[in-house]
Amino acid sequence: MSKNSLPSSPILYVLSGAGLSAESGLATFRSEDGIWSSHALERVCNFNTFRQNRDEVFAFYNGRKVEVDRVGPHAGHTRLAAWQARWGAQRVRLLTQNVDDLLERAGATDVVHLHGDLESLLCTACNFRWRIGKARLDPKAPCPRCESLEDVKPVVVFFHESAPDYEHLIAMAEHIRPRDFLVVVGTSATVVRPWEFLPDWRVSHDHNIQINPHPEVPECYGHNIALPASIGIEMAEALIAEAMSK
Repeated sequence: MSKNSLPSSPILYVLSGAGLSAESGLATFRSEDGIWSSHALERVCNFNTFRQNRDEVFAFYNGRKVEVDRVGPHAGHTRLAAWQARWGAQRVRLLTQNVDDLLERAGATDVVHLHGDLESLLCTACNFRWRIGKARLDPKAPCPRCESLEDVKPVVVFFHESAPDYEHLIAMAEHIRPRDFLVVVGTSATVVRPWEFLPDWRVSHDHNIQINPHPEVPECYGHNIALPASIGIEMAEALIAEAMSK
């Protein structure tokens, strides 16, 4: 989308991380007691070695699917979905680093999963991607297009693998305007650091809002809401609603 085709009204970009889903009961990956503290990251999330560890890789992500299915969206997910329903998907861009489907289950209709999802498989030989939904990730399922088996992996972005949906972050950085809002929810900013892809003039902007019980690099935001996502998102609505409703 070019700048000339952007809606004249403000656009709301929401970038969410593991802290959003943690409130639903999903373990984060990078916290002190997170998933990577008890699993060998290099064995189950490494693009260079997944072919040698496919059974372990598929078992690990099937475990994540079971965990996601056991929980549900909370009030924060629901409010974000309601924003998209209220102001439209063209004006409310939901970008998440999470691979779960809690935003969709809350009613969101358009979500960019920057790091992939648990409901699809990818053949790295021919770049074919297909959805399996709630079904188990099957390590014995060949690619429907080229029939390769060992090159098939979950559509979760591994370390040393490109992340094609980062193009949405690049587009945001190119198109964001002073009247647009950026709400960053529940991210440690370890992998995606907003201040690294935003234009210089946007850092510390009043329309930058961070929601995190322990705000990261607070000087990059005009507002820091040091609360859990479910409460913080409700508070953020008071900061954006009037402008978004114009």
